[in-house]
Amino acid sequence: MDERFEQIFEFLYRGPDADYREQFQYFGPSPRVRYQPISVDSTIMQGMIDAAASSVESSRQLRVRPDARLWLKLNFIDMILVPYILRYPDRAETIIRRIQDDLLTILREAEPSAGELSGHDVLRATSEQWPRLSSANNEEW
Repeated sequence: MDERFEQIFEFLYRGPDADYREQFQYFGPSPRVRYQPISVDSTIMQGMIDAAASSVESSRQLRVRPDARLWLKLNFIDMILVPYILRYPDRAETIIRRIQDDLLTILREAEPSAGELSGHDVLRATSEQWPRLSSANNEEW
């Protein structure tokens, strides 16, 4: 793992209520570079998840349960989106496109339990698809 990503994850783990402005200043490419605070609007992620879920629900004729949607939202925001933007603040659009693709991949490949996708089904599919996920499988991490 990239050293800056390791520092970012440690900072996020230790300070759940931390001010993102401090993180931006600390994790910038140069001590002299100061960034605006990031604004991670969870409704953007929610919209991407809902769009992927709707697509999969209609094509696979199964329901994506709320616990599956929440699992995706929490993990993609906290483990991919925020750390990536902190590390590469000028590449937000790149990671968002990658996440959109990955959400579809995960939901398309998940094996349903009793005709619906649960959080556990999505967790298992994420693990199985990890090598194919574009937001996780790149040299930037």
